Amino acid sequence: GWSLGGAVALHWALTSPDRIARLVLVATTPCFVSRVDWPHAITETSLRQFGAELSASYRLTLQRFVSLQVQGSEEARAVMAQLRAQLFARGEPSRVALHDALLLLARTDLRPEIGAISQPARVIAGERDTLVPPAACEWLARTLPHASFRLIPRAAHAPFLSHPDAFMSAFADDR
Repeated sequence: GWSLGGAVALHWALTSPDRIARLVLVATTPCFVSRVDWPHAITETSLRQFGAELSASYRLTLQRFVSLQVQGSEEARAVMAQLRAQLFARGEPSRVALHDALLLLARTDLRPEIGAISQPARVIAGERDTLVPPAACEWLARTLPHASFRLIPRAAHAPFLSHPDAFMSAFADDR
């Protein structure tokens, strides 16, 4: 799972462990919003501001969000152009779905349960990710009982897009 999808995968591993054989968690955090005991996240204020920007101009906000996904890539402009072309290719996203996704990000905190996940996991982070800091991914890999961690230099939140070769190496590496 990637980002919020990784949090969903963690939840499934906890609630339906017999249906999940292994996990690959990319730019995933068990807790997206910072807390007193969790500095490896964005602030609640930043998330609220993003929500307000989505409400005011979701098209422009999503386009800016896409640019953050490929930050640090040598091919950032080309990848960003591809993503922007595909962003609304299947229609406009539901404003309710966008709002609900932000609520899910704000409320999810799986940290107390992470140690109960028994499946093997590969945790992959981008060195320049500002949405899910690498420290959150490192914590996740240390706390999961059977996990390994790979950091992709110069990559941001979507290393599979910005650095596909390095991502595939991290994905397939059996160390």
